[in-house]
Amino acid sequence: MRRFLDDSGDLISAPFNRLPQKRSNPEYFKIIENPIDLSTIQKKIRNDEYGDFDLFQKDVELLVDNSKKYYETSDKEFVDGCALWAVFKKTIAKMASNASSSEDEDSQEEESEDEIPVPKQERVRKKSFI
Repeated sequence: MRRFLDDSGDLISAPFNRLPQKRSNPEYFKIIENPIDLSTIQKKIRNDEYGDFDLFQKDVELLVDNSKKYYETSDKEFVDGCALWAVFKKTIAKMASNASSSEDEDSQEEESEDEIPVPKQERVRKKSFI
């Protein structure tokens, strides 16, 4: 998510890498009850704090919802938040499609009479998504 660019060539994730500073933007913390940024999400991934994908998705959704709640629709942060969510959803759909293709290939292989079925292991890629 951190490598996608907007039409101007700017990273859409840039406004969300770190929270605004409390000293220079105290209003943000009055309006946003549960602030979160991409560095916090990445730290949680590295520390295995997400028990399942839904918790990870909820944090990304919280980040986007915070940007939509605080910023005006014409602000870059609002637009970038929407774009970040679109990239996130598109990536999830692509991953799901790849996983289902992989499962179809695996089930075809398991049907072979010459092979002994091997239990599938869940593959988790921690750092590549963000």
